Amino acid sequence: MSEIKAQVVVNNAKLYAQMIKANSGRSVIFTNRTITTLQILLKLRLVTKPSRLLVRVLKYKNRQYKLQSQHGRLAG
Repeated sequence: MSEIKAQVVVNNAKLYAQMIKANSGRSVIFTNRTITTLQILLKLRLVTKPSRLLVRVLKYKNRQYKLQSQHGRLAG
């Protein structure tokens, strides 16, 4: 079981490095209380819904954001 966990950790590190490389130079860090838009992928929304959602940045910590929309706090 520990071998599988180790492989998952290595794979996650590779995926994270690929994401950083793909976004290098384009990443913007939003400050607290900033209002911005969040792009929603087509596979995660209905076709009739907008592709962007207006959100407010509540907190930025450890490279992750806590966001609030008009419908409630976003998780994940």
